[in-house]
Amino acid sequence: RQWRGLGLVGRMSINARSLMNLLNLRTSDTGSHPQYEIELVAKQMEELFAQQTPVIYSAFKTQQMGWPVGE
Repeated sequence: RQWRGLGLVGRMSINARSLMNLLNLRTSDTGSHPQYEIELVAKQMEELFAQQTPVIYSAFKTQQMGWPVGE
């Protein structure tokens, strides 16, 4: 996917599991304290994740809240 942020345009490839791990580590929603610029990029990646794969994103957010997925 392509993203725009901080005056940069780039491409990357990542699987859903790795992306969810990155978002857990790099967004302050999870209690971590990422560097500001890293958090901005992670938030943009999260927006794309939610747009492109809404079902997987919903399961990810449910799991983040500590609720079991699939029950």
